[in-house]
Amino acid sequence: MILYLILVSIGVSVLWLYYALVLRRNTFFQLNRWYLSGGLIVCFLAPLVHDFMPVDLVKPSTVEQSDSVPYVRALVHVAEKVSMELKSTSAAVSHDHSWIVTTYLIICALMVARLVWSVFRIINLSAGKSFDLHDGIRVYQHDTITRPFSLWRNIHVPRSWKLNIPREVWLHEKAHIDQYHFLDILLLELACAFLWFNPVIYIYRRSVRLNLEYLADKGVIAEECDPVHYQTLLLSMALTKKETSPFTLNFSGPFKNRIEMMQKPNSKNWKKLALLGTLPLVGLLVAMSTREELKSTIAAAIAPVTSTGITDARPSGSPIKKEQLIKVSSGYGMTIHPEQNEKVLHTGIDLMARLGTPVYATADGTVEMARFDPEKGYFIKLDHSGQYQTQYFHLKSFTVMEGAVVTKGQPIGYVGNTGQSTGPHLHYEVHENGKAVDPRGFMDIEDGC
Repeated sequence: MILYLILVSIGVSVLWLYYALVLRRNTFFQLNRWYLSGGLIVCFLAPLVHDFMPVDLVKPSTVEQSDSVPYVRALVHVAEKVSMELKSTSAAVSHDHSWIVTTYLIICALMVARLVWSVFRIINLSAGKSFDLHDGIRVYQHDTITRPFSLWRNIHVPRSWKLNIPREVWLHEKAHIDQYHFLDILLLELACAFLWFNPVIYIYRRSVRLNLEYLADKGVIAEECDPVHYQTLLLSMALTKKETSPFTLNFSGPFKNRIEMMQKPNSKNWKKLALLGTLPLVGLLVAMSTREELKSTIAAAIAPVTSTGITDARPSGSPIKKEQLIKVSSGYGMTIHPEQNEKVLHTGIDLMARLGTPVYATADGTVEMARFDPEKGYFIKLDHSGQYQTQYFHLKSFTVMEGAVVTKGQPIGYVGNTGQSTGPHLHYEVHENGKAVDPRGFMDIEDGC
């Protein structure tokens, strides 16, 4: 989870930086809306691409194999720099990191609760006196607010206005309603709840809110309203008390930026080509999930933190359930290598099962490796608090990422026939203090898992 959140945070930071440097000053507000909100969705989904792509399409490669792709080497260099910073930070953290996850979840819960409370508060406001306007929009009057705002298809105004709603206010809030801007706000608030530790997400939220106000202002000006009168109305509203709610847009803020954009000439159409610059950014986000040389570098740096909460570190039981195990085809010890035709030490145990049978972790631990090897095929190596390690070879695919924390009994992959394998089976190893030992001492084949 920690690695996932870090990858998302990096993505959000990179996308906002491109917006601030390249896109923020143009007048393509609708395009900027799709960039900001769509980009946020991409940031949350990109780290999951590895889990949904066919495993042969995300076959890892080494840095040496990537020499012909200059941008990969550049990204690896950046990842290594990030790794060094993360390592220096994690070194200052105490060995017991359980409080980190606990604190994160508590703050997430509080921020989600705040969002839910704000929604209920607005719903309660909607229980007051109201009247209908055209297009199915309903207006509510309140004694407790001084600025107009909208949510769903409702507009809330001060009671002192009575029925004298300025046309500019009506057009402004109608633009928010017709373009479903509340969906962008909901998305941003949920993102802030999960990424509260990243200061960039709050700047990102402000950029989204401001761009939505630009869109509403554009809708007002398009209806041939007097710009000077509209700006004067915004100024008068800006001097009144502001209602605080994470779920609504306020009519008059931020005032200065909006005046500047209303007076700015429309951007030239050729400047829309700047959006093409987002394609390498999306490629970077996907690469952080699918390129092992990038992902593993970051995962290794945060390993001291991702190992939080490992309590059951001694392997026990079988990685394949009893009812799905066909037989033990080869045990630990000296045996004839099927291809080299000579005696070698078989450092694990071979468990025969049908292709695609789930493979389970035999202890709590951290994913140290999850990659492809010509001999081992797709394989996973788990570290269990430093003393024990388990390895799982010849997998069809795996469902965990390097750096992830797994618990005993959690599915981590599927039985396959990859690498130097003569048929579908799982080669399972247990290492104690860096030395391979007989897995039978840690499992009861007859009793299963």
